[in-house]
Amino acid sequence: MLVILPQDSTSLAKSGVHTVPEVGAPTRSRAGVWLGAAGLLVLVLLVGNINLLLGKRALQWDSADFFAPAYSLVADHLKAHRLLLWNPWISGGSPDFAEPELGTTSPIMLLTAAICPGPESGYIAYWMLTWIGAGLGMLLFAKHLGAPPWGAAISALGFIASGFFVGHAQHMSSLFSIAFLPWICWRLDDALVTRRYWSAVEAGVLYGLSGLGGYPQFTILTPGFLGLWTIGRLLFRDKGDAVEAVQVTQNRAHRVPRAVAYLALIGAVGILIFSPPYLGFATETHGYSDRIGPRARAESIGSGILPAEAISTLSSPYLFLLSYPGPGRIWPGSDVSMSDIYSGSAVVVLALFALLIRSRWRYWLAAVALFFLAASLGNQLPLRGWIYDWIPLTRFFRNASMFSIYTIFVLCTLCSLAARDIEKPEGCQGPARKKLFVLTFVIVVAAAISFGIVLHKARALPFQFDLAMVHFAIAWFGILAAALMVARNLASTRRFAHLLVAVAVCDALIAIVISAPAMYSDTAMHSSWRNIVNRDHVSNLDMTAGGLNRQLHPPEQLTEGTYANNRNVPLKTLVLHSYNPLYNRFESSVEQDPLLREFALGKDRIWFSERPLFADVTNDSYSRFAAKTHELGQPIMVLHNPAQMRALVPRTAAPTVGQSVNGNVASEFAHAEPASAAAVDLLGYRPNSVQFRYDAPKPGWLMITDRWAPGWQAEVNGRPEAVYGADFLFRGIRVEAGMNTITFRYRPRTWLVSIIISWGTLLLLAALEAWRLCFSRNKRVEHIGS
Repeated sequence: MLVILPQDSTSLAKSGVHTVPEVGAPTRSRAGVWLGAAGLLVLVLLVGNINLLLGKRALQWDSADFFAPAYSLVADHLKAHRLLLWNPWISGGSPDFAEPELGTTSPIMLLTAAICPGPESGYIAYWMLTWIGAGLGMLLFAKHLGAPPWGAAISALGFIASGFFVGHAQHMSSLFSIAFLPWICWRLDDALVTRRYWSAVEAGVLYGLSGLGGYPQFTILTPGFLGLWTIGRLLFRDKGDAVEAVQVTQNRAHRVPRAVAYLALIGAVGILIFSPPYLGFATETHGYSDRIGPRARAESIGSGILPAEAISTLSSPYLFLLSYPGPGRIWPGSDVSMSDIYSGSAVVVLALFALLIRSRWRYWLAAVALFFLAASLGNQLPLRGWIYDWIPLTRFFRNASMFSIYTIFVLCTLCSLAARDIEKPEGCQGPARKKLFVLTFVIVVAAAISFGIVLHKARALPFQFDLAMVHFAIAWFGILAAALMVARNLASTRRFAHLLVAVAVCDALIAIVISAPAMYSDTAMHSSWRNIVNRDHVSNLDMTAGGLNRQLHPPEQLTEGTYANNRNVPLKTLVLHSYNPLYNRFESSVEQDPLLREFALGKDRIWFSERPLFADVTNDSYSRFAAKTHELGQPIMVLHNPAQMRALVPRTAAPTVGQSVNGNVASEFAHAEPASAAAVDLLGYRPNSVQFRYDAPKPGWLMITDRWAPGWQAEVNGRPEAVYGADFLFRGIRVEAGMNTITFRYRPRTWLVSIIISWGTLLLLAALEAWRLCFSRNKRVEHIGS
């Protein structure tokens, strides 16, 4: 009889390793069941977000103010057959390609933007596709672990409806990073099981893609999680798992080098792929932003923490809404998006049930989950501080609560293993049924107590409290009833599985609906700015006709108040005060100073000086500059060579403006002369270039109040000229007496090379993958024919 082994098993058979059959492994006859599970995930997400998809709700917070405008700008550049490099519409100009969160070189972002370019509708499509991708990845990962379709569906539903996905719905980059996590782990674990280097390469590709458009914190943390996963796989084994056979037949001396090689491959391939924004950040932000170098220890461990009481959100997704912005919030020390770790009642019960089996591998996973949960508490425990001290890369981010997503992921993984156990003939029989009921009863009681305690502390019960009570009853008492039926032999294992899926579907669906206030709002739906942005969206990138005119804030009709946002970007309105993660302390000071900002606003914001000053970029120099400007009531020009600009140190203390009326100004500023407005003839103004003519009365310097960055180059009358920093933020250039034609072009030196490396790596590996699949198929056909 001819036996055709699956590809992974074939690889192991060739190496002389006999695998333990994968429990619950799908056959062709079960393909429809897996497709049904995938369809169920998609349906839950679509129905749960139906009000947004039908236009009855609208984006809010960071989605509306930062990520959606950036998405529309990427799409506008694609229409012009360009990639986004420099964004002149925010903060006086910003090197957006160097901000990893924006995904300006992500093939996934670019493909979505090409198909769905609308400022709001396109972004929503991108968001939903990312969310769906996360669920499908978890489904495949659970399938790889041997979970049956129903168990994989429960794990995936818990993952996509978890507190992380609903809480961080406004943070597209965070969702994008974590959507890849189950895919990456799937391919890494496959490499560990089958000893195939190619699986590690695939994991590296996925890791690299997650870095193109993902939040840098996860680009740093995910390798750490993969390392802990690999250590557990090397040290421990789980009964019934295919990796057990590999560990039995291989000694540790052979396994460790292979595992290190897998991780190195993932890191190397990933770095090559996500190199464009990170190389850009390393080269283009020095001198532009003071958000460089590690963060202060207190900031890293004390901001964006998961409140210890928020662990109670495991009982209900409603609880984190009690920390919604407002005077009555119960955890005012943390953002509402950082205060939810709900994972689904079935996931929690099955994850803990998985630990009833004696397995050092599962205990290791539980320890990893507790480790990341403890780290997410930030300064409430010493662990995050130790991580900051011992692992230098973790000094570059804050938001400790984001560690918790790895806890949620481990819970979903353990849930998959429990489902695999239950599917076995002996998995949920006799004593196991009683243990399951007792465990479920204890968990439900604990959930009810924690739910009640937090509700008792709340000053008010906002939003859909009645629905929250219905959800609690369905999620927890529903699973308790199912466990009771199994314990009393009133339901078969198959019927129990069906009941769990039904509970998980209702749980996930209602959890998403309950959490809607943290994702989108009815208020934003009826805001006039939203209609203006969609109606008056300008895709044209040429600003020449509009001239140099710049406002301090987005147009009044686009915003409520003066808080920073980027809603002006779809309308292509130049703004100084914006929402820009690449902040600069001098920019903030200029924006807050009515006199200093006046010279960077309006239509006439190019200045000439015959004898400018030269100074280092320091707080002290800035204070003297500001004091002298206030003394004169007119702008002065202070220049800094490129080396001085790049020497800008990380933010320590904000600069202060001294008392200028008493004449207490340093000697080098005492005789500073005011600059004069330069009447120029604007020839062209586009995102990556500006060209104008100026008839200079004498040899001197021009300052254009567009931001300086290392990638800016210039020509004066066809001859290259160095681009100096001016007034700590802007661009200055030397001109001759008489008519000058000045051209600025933004050409960052790493951009083109890094794009070639990144996309070239993707294309090469995609071609190799296609060849491998074709070769494998042909070989399988030949094997069958023989």
